[in-house]
Amino acid sequence: MYALDLGSRDLSINALLVDDEQDICESVKDLLELENINVQFIINPHDLPFLLEEKLPDVLLLDQNLAGQRGTDWILKIKEQRRYAHIPIIMLTGNQGEQDKVEALNIGADDYVVKPFSPSELAARIRAVLRRVNPGPVSPETIESNGLVVNRLTHQVTLHGKEISLTLTEFRIVFELLNNKNEVLSRDHLREMALGKTNVTDRTIDVHLASLRKKLGSWADSIKTIRGVGYRYSF
Repeated sequence: MYALDLGSRDLSINALLVDDEQDICESVKDLLELENINVQFIINPHDLPFLLEEKLPDVLLLDQNLAGQRGTDWILKIKEQRRYAHIPIIMLTGNQGEQDKVEALNIGADDYVVKPFSPSELAARIRAVLRRVNPGPVSPETIESNGLVVNRLTHQVTLHGKEISLTLTEFRIVFELLNNKNEVLSRDHLREMALGKTNVTDRTIDVHLASLRKKLGSWADSIKTIRGVGYRYSF
């Protein structure tokens, strides 16, 4: 995990942009570099694995429509490889449909930005995503409760010694619940911690919790739904 001083405006953040339209790539690169964010771009998504082998970016900016391919398919490919699974991904798209947003966020995107966007908004979202991925020292490195062990730095989750595969959003939700044991956390709070200030509905958090319950089995009985408010982890 990267140790980034995200409060400093003169910090260089390294972003990798994947978009099949070169003029858009060049425009985004020029504008973000005015915001002190270094941008490398590629227009052929098949070059992405080679770029990742050479150097891991701090954040990946991925267009949804890539010359007949879907950016969400590339999210799945990236998240399947442990070496790259921690890289935060922001989807860029001209599609304003909520279903596409929910799909991208559910499979591991950290944020979803609809074109056209201002460079200052995109830069702010990049910094917000990196703050979530690199939380401050107040959060412990590892939390253990009732046989579930969650490692904030490696994003590894084990239940009674068996590794459990969670999406990044699911990981953030369960970590936040464990880190605030016996406290009621609102859906708004969980949504902001896991997804940032996006326009997705409260229902999205409920969908992620339902997926978590399936993966964690009886352990998830300790996650209580507080009707009209949110969720609480108690054990």
